[in-house]
Amino acid sequence: MNAVLDDLQHRPWSTLWSRRKSGLYGMLAGVALAFLLILIVPEKWEARMVVGPSSHNAGADLSAFMPQATSPALQYLMQRVSNITASDFSVYETLLTGPRVAGALQRDEAFKNRLGELCRNCAADPASLSEWLGRHVRVRQVGATKLHRITVALHDKKLGSDLLRALHRLADETIRTDQRIRTDQRIAFLREQLSLVSNPDHRDALVGLLKEQERTRMMVGIDGDFAAETIDPPSILPRPVSPDPMLLIPVLAILGACGGLGWGLYRRQP
Repeated sequence: MNAVLDDLQHRPWSTLWSRRKSGLYGMLAGVALAFLLILIVPEKWEARMVVGPSSHNAGADLSAFMPQATSPALQYLMQRVSNITASDFSVYETLLTGPRVAGALQRDEAFKNRLGELCRNCAADPASLSEWLGRHVRVRQVGATKLHRITVALHDKKLGSDLLRALHRLADETIRTDQRIRTDQRIAFLREQLSLVSNPDHRDALVGLLKEQERTRMMVGIDGDFAAETIDPPSILPRPVSPDPMLLIPVLAILGACGGLGWGLYRRQP
């Protein structure tokens, strides 16, 4: 072995050239293995869709409706009503593969009987389904735009597109329900405070806040996408993404050639 290492150190090209037949045989074996894998490994098809933030206004900062001259007590009151939250689209990205949507997917009548095709425990355990979604569903920004492309690769073409469609629907419905609950609580809170305030400026501010919340409540009730709009509905790429011949053949050919050269050098040692 020391002699082989010494030859590689001082005469690398001539040493490797002397074992060229072993490298060639190894490369051919790698190419053959690549074609065998292409034939026997099940194909995976990528489903993808493009979404973007909904055009509806997520709601202005409620404190902006307050006049400059107002009591500290009412300012504190408005801070409670105007808690800063993440935008609806950011929440949508988080929920898409989270436990809440995973649990909703398990309860969904149109999809719950198909979860066994994804993983062993996907139909029974929300945590397992959420973990699987986190590993397989990808959300990537499209260039420098606000649009995002959601992808998943599965052996079943129709299952992939149906899964993306179901995840989008359930994530959007979850955000809509949360927003409806928060808006109803704020409306009830503002109406209660309106009956207790006598200062005209403060009443005008509360009326403005109440109108804004009632407008938001109306937007929540409108059918259609709420947090994220579907820009490009789910579709399947024309060619499978796995196994990829353009990647598999050269990689295995190189590995086979290296293995063949290594075997040839090993046999060469005295």
